[in-house]
Amino acid sequence: MIEPRSALVAFVVGLALLVGSFGYILGRGTARSPRPSPESSPLASPTEAPTPTPSETSTPSPFAAVATALPRVLQNATARVYAAVTSAPSTKRPTPTRTPTPMPKAIPTASPSIRFLNLPSDVRSGQSFTVEWRVDGPAGMSGENTTLTTSYQVSSSSGGSQSSAASKGQQSFSSFTIPKTFSTQLTYGGQSGTIQLRASARIGGQEISTEASVRLTE
Repeated sequence: MIEPRSALVAFVVGLALLVGSFGYILGRGTARSPRPSPESSPLASPTEAPTPTPSETSTPSPFAAVATALPRVLQNATARVYAAVTSAPSTKRPTPTRTPTPMPKAIPTASPSIRFLNLPSDVRSGQSFTVEWRVDGPAGMSGENTTLTTSYQVSSSSGGSQSSAASKGQQSFSSFTIPKTFSTQLTYGGQSGTIQLRASARIGGQEISTEASVRLTE
């Protein structure tokens, strides 16, 4: 694309050449042709001196003067315009740099999880305690059910032999929406032993679970 400054310079130079050519042609057209000398004329008398008439007196043409001075004036004007244009700061605008649009990052989808909350490490026999567990995952996701399974096991030794007895329990909760916290109260009495806890949940056809234990003391 041609810059405005270059176009203006080309226009001024072309105009100067055009006017100079016009002045040259005009000067040649207005120059007077040489008249024949009276001495060379066969009709002139050798004793008669030619007397110039007013019409024969050489008078400079105004067009010739203009034609002679115009190219010089135009040349000076062209030089001034060219110097002013070339010294002026460029008005060309820089081409904007395109910033590539970053691709959106894929947000990882959290998998459902299950965990116990604030579970005591041990309880006394006959003491009630709270068991809480929480199911996390993508907000709004539906769970089919969740179950808490308990198993109380007592070990005893008598006469060098060991025996154990266990009792199991189970509590279930129906459909729910993630995230969800569940809780229940448990009480165990009797001899010292271990209470095994297992919380599970079924979400989207898959089962997740977690396990923990609480020591029972007398």
